[in-house]
Amino acid sequence: MNGNIKTTAETLNQRIYFDQGGVLVNRFGIEKLPSVVDEMPNQSLLRITEVAVK
Repeated sequence: MNGNIKTTAETLNQRIYFDQGGVLVNRFGIEKLPSVVDEMPNQSLLRITEVAVK
C-alpha cells in the first residue's frame, strides 16, 4: 500500500478498512477487491459493489 489513508478517507468522505486477516471478506462473501460495502437505502440490507480499477 502506498499513500495517506487518512487523507484518502477524508477526500472520499468514507471509512476505509483493511482486512489483513480476511475476516470481512469471508464474512460478507466478497470475491473481488477493491469492493465497497454499504447499507441499501431504506432497507436493512448491505450492498457489496466491486470497483473497477483503471
